[in-house]
Amino acid sequence: MRVDSTFHNYKIGTDDFGSTIFWQIDEDRHIRAGKRIQYFSDGHRNKARGASWLHWANGFDESKHTLNQCLFGQHLLNDKYIDIFIVESEKTALICDICKRKDNALFLATGGMQNIGLVAKLKIAPHQKIWYLPDNDGNKIWQDKIEKLGLPGEIKIIHALQEMKLGSDIGDLLINKNLTK
Repeated sequence: MRVDSTFHNYKIGTDDFGSTIFWQIDEDRHIRAGKRIQYFSDGHRNKARGASWLHWANGFDESKHTLNQCLFGQHLLNDKYIDIFIVESEKTALICDICKRKDNALFLATGGMQNIGLVAKLKIAPHQKIWYLPDNDGNKIWQDKIEKLGLPGEIKIIHALQEMKLGSDIGDLLINKNLTK
């Protein structure tokens, strides 16, 4: 039930070949982009096939359109959320949403370590707080970018995540934690 609700809320799609489509939808419900990723049955990404973008696959014409990306899950942002968590991967945002303990927490994804600047587009209320949960190899990179871009919020360091294999994220930690129960 929780998985179905998360997939419905985040508007997860699939293509005819079984790849997952992560729609970037803004707070006005405009679809900004669709990132298509193929996963194996074990949940790991098929890295031999990189991500593809539906706006390019469907003949995106730069002379007629302006690509204006947003955070994955941004359409869900509203006043009921107190803690806004920013993660790198769309899959991680979904895992975190499924495992969350508080209904007033929202997980958004940058879609890549270098896309943290998209946070500047968020319209947050004074009662909301932004927390960054970078992959464990991205703490310094994200901290530097947060400072350089003057982004609101702060990095949340989770010590158990720092002890995991380099490149691990909070989703990996949650999966490992649930598998060892």
